[in-house]
Amino acid sequence: MLKDAWKLDPIDHPIAVEIDCYGTARGDIDNYMGALFDTANKILWIDDRASIIQKATISYYKRPLSESCWKIRIHDLPDSLQ
Repeated sequence: MLKDAWKLDPIDHPIAVEIDCYGTARGDIDNYMGALFDTANKILWIDDRASIIQKATISYYKRPLSESCWKIRIHDLPDSLQ
């Protein structure tokens, strides 16, 4: 699904990533972040190393299975944070 939704080249400069997860509250939140970061390598960003993803936040919201989704926001970092 990521490849279908992301039409740009993988990001190769420092970014911040915000993740909102909506679902049935199963699993550990750190595993959600790790799964996304690994899955998105070479699609959203060239690699999930700290020199690319320099800031990341994740939030979880309990919702019924029918409303499960992830919302991902990617922000370029200002020069002062790089």
